[in-house]
Amino acid sequence: GDNLEINADNGVVHLRNNWLKSGWVNSFSTGAVVNLGGNISGIFPGFVDAAGQNYELADASACVNAATSLPPAALPERALTNEYVKHLGSRARHDDGALDLGAYEFNPDSDSDGMPDAREILYFASLTNMSASSDSDSDRFLDWQEYRAGTNPTNPASLLRITGLAASDSANLAVWWPSASNRPYAILRGPT
Repeated sequence: GDNLEINADNGVVHLRNNWLKSGWVNSFSTGAVVNLGGNISGIFPGFVDAAGQNYELADASACVNAATSLPPAALPERALTNEYVKHLGSRARHDDGALDLGAYEFNPDSDSDGMPDAREILYFASLTNMSASSDSDSDRFLDWQEYRAGTNPTNPASLLRITGLAASDSANLAVWWPSASNRPYAILRGPT
């Protein structure tokens, strides 16, 4: 809709470090809002491609580095360690030391090669030796595929592959593969 109401009921909402659509109001009823600051208002939050449902933050988004840390009482149980991945669940949230507003932490790709700078620095200490189309360890998995799988692009033994199959009966099959933390996996099957 065109109107954002922060508190639609009785009680108090403490509001801090949020992106809010321009024109928002505290309440249309008796609810109260305590504005603790750090909030950003605008028409668009600065997504890469909202129409295409890519809600990652663009370089120029006002939401980059605009969040604040959680209160100590919320940690470590509610620490921001993962972020949403459409249709898959979650992945490890990039940590550059400054929190961003939203479901995604801005992860720059300053050389526009399809690989986040942090990953290139981690494995190659530069931004020039890796790209989405390269296969740095010659394991027949492109570096972008290794990024998505959470495997090491410098180690040919580190790749996503099925390492074992076992049928327990005619209706059940067990599948083994090396997994990475904070990565969702799905097994699809067909009629044959």
